[in-house]
Amino acid sequence: MNNKENQHSVSLVLISALTAVAFLLINLKYCILYVIPVLGIGWFMINYWNLLIRVWQTLPRDAILIKNYIIYFIKIRRWNLLGYNTYAKIFQRIVLKQPNKIAFKHEDSSWRYIEVEERSNQIANYFKQQGFKRGDVIALFMESSPEYVCLWFGLSKIGVISALINNNLQAETLVHSIKVSNCTAIIIGKEQINALMNIVNTTVDDKLKVLFASSNVYISNYTNDTTLTNTQLNNATNLNEKLKEVSKNAPVKEISEGKSSDQMLYIYTSGTTGMPKAAIMTQSRAIYMAMGAKQIAGIYEHDIIYTPLPLYHTAGGILGVSSVLLGGATCVIRSKFSASKYWTDCLKYECTVAQYIGEMCRYCLASPPSYA
Repeated sequence: MNNKENQHSVSLVLISALTAVAFLLINLKYCILYVIPVLGIGWFMINYWNLLIRVWQTLPRDAILIKNYIIYFIKIRRWNLLGYNTYAKIFQRIVLKQPNKIAFKHEDSSWRYIEVEERSNQIANYFKQQGFKRGDVIALFMESSPEYVCLWFGLSKIGVISALINNNLQAETLVHSIKVSNCTAIIIGKEQINALMNIVNTTVDDKLKVLFASSNVYISNYTNDTTLTNTQLNNATNLNEKLKEVSKNAPVKEISEGKSSDQMLYIYTSGTTGMPKAAIMTQSRAIYMAMGAKQIAGIYEHDIIYTPLPLYHTAGGILGVSSVLLGGATCVIRSKFSASKYWTDCLKYECTVAQYIGEMCRYCLASPPSYA
């Protein structure tokens, strides 16, 4: 007997049963109060039998989702009441609880929670010394790494906004992304020196020419070789050298002045329908988004999350790394996505959660089997 015959049989049984009930109730003084609801329920069950089955089958999943939403709202509400309304304030609580736990893993290096806190404090203190203040914008043009996270996180502690620029951009698109951010400084990775040099030599924008010729071009992980000698980036600052002597203490005043409405990041669109456009990410927006995703996905402190996504976009840069900054978990960062290394990395770092978007899943499943 097929499914249609089963359903037809069930429908006949229901109709018969409901008819019998209706006849029994017909002689009652208030039968109208009972007959119509019973027939209505019967009609609904007959016509939406498959829907009711699906609702029943997915009820456990939906119950978990509702429970997680309730926990999420209670936690966010509690944080707001206690004044934990920025990334810096929330992260300080986590560091006090587990200073020596691994926060980030990248290639063969590991960063403990206390190291992330101290590095971001150094970044905050250094740029404060350089005169940067709340509301200023610094462009960040680097590959994904724990240092990348520490940079925008540290800048956010003093209210400076980081414009997260796609590290693959070149030529006009790169010029556009820097210009629309209205940044007064730019931090680049050593891998992006050539891309920046190309636009330095060709730009006709006077404001950018002044920026590129100043010491407000900061290079992370630079080795102080002769690459920039006699170039327009000759005045660029080696950021790592400057940070060596900077205090690791938190900028308490600036952190205490932070508000949930503070702008924290500019995250750009992909530029598939034109030039990239910058979207404003405030502290509260990032917290609500990240904590909502974390709670719904069921990510906890003991989890290790694998993030091969670019950190200049929301999925990796907010949802991924916030499992650390807001949730106390461990995050494995890969600078560039590799389908052949995806499962190997997950096994190597003992990941319990992994991120992907769109076509990445198809690439991973299509990769040849390997023995990790």
